Amino acid sequence: MSKLISVIIPVYNTSRYLPQCLESVLGQDYQDLEIILVNDKSPDNSVEICKRYAESDKRIKIVDKERNEGLELARFSGFSVASGGYVLHIDSDDWLGNRHVISTMYAKAEETGADYVEIDSTRNYDRFGLIKNRSKNRIIGLIEQPELFEKYFISFFGINILSVWMCGKLYRKSFLDSVEIKPFGVTMGEDLAYNMQLFPYLNKIYLLPEDGYCYRYGGMTSKYNPHLLTDLKKLYRYKEEMIARFKYEKAHNPIRWELKNLLKSEIQQRIRYKQGREEIISYLKEEIEDPVYNGLKDVDKSSSFWQDPFVISFFEKDVNQMYEICLHNEKRNKWKRMLFGRLIKLLSKI
Repeated sequence: MSKLISVIIPVYNTSRYLPQCLESVLGQDYQDLEIILVNDKSPDNSVEICKRYAESDKRIKIVDKERNEGLELARFSGFSVASGGYVLHIDSDDWLGNRHVISTMYAKAEETGADYVEIDSTRNYDRFGLIKNRSKNRIIGLIEQPELFEKYFISFFGINILSVWMCGKLYRKSFLDSVEIKPFGVTMGEDLAYNMQLFPYLNKIYLLPEDGYCYRYGGMTSKYNPHLLTDLKKLYRYKEEMIARFKYEKAHNPIRWELKNLLKSEIQQRIRYKQGREEIISYLKEEIEDPVYNGLKDVDKSSSFWQDPFVISFFEKDVNQMYEICLHNEKRNKWKRMLFGRLIKLLSKI
């Protein structure tokens, strides 16, 4: 198998961070790389940065898209021209934390024959890395079938055991080529949709206790996202299909808990970003009639789900009480969120 590793980096409006991302890849001690920069019709000067780096390092290829289509399709565009034996995804506002990340993952993939090798990640809240939170894999080492599917597929249904992210994983390309993966058409949850399509066909994976992928705080998770509930309801329906296809019935209750929490999150983000009460109430009256919520009534009757005041209000169609519950949650978290946000803004200006 080719020792070449394809590093796919979608680029859109990240000129401020792109050099750090590229330097972290170019500085790796593993040099047999093709670095595929997918310019997703970026409106800033990111493309000029891409061209400058491509002129100085022949390992860099630029894919110019004719129109902006979003992160998911940009990744697929990069994959369509990848020729390496392995594939690594990196977002252009993130970076690799040390120069041994790729060589360490590659060595373990070759040693174990894993379909992918995954490292730990760190979420960084300021550009100096002073405020950060390391996300460690809860499981370390090799996981093989049938345990992999029976015990860990639940990670895609609201039970957080394995990571569902694409970044921080070194995928074996021959495995990716053997599974028909299709774009899902969402702006939220695209990583989960991708890996969920792969997971039932994995033979084995390896989880390394290596802190090497650095996420930058921000993006869709820190601003109002009008696609949040629409995209995640689409994923919910797909999860129901996967449960039926693979007879994974133990995931039914978790995804219904998750759906309830998604609705709460949607209301709370509308409150947070200053939509008016009457507007939200009007939205809720229509939203709770969506048949997607019919499955909530099938949650195990002995579950504490049924003692949740939000659930009680939902089934009584008391949208005013649903609003009040979410408003209370927002007020409770407001000052903590505000102080943290101001600290991050202050650090970002230093």
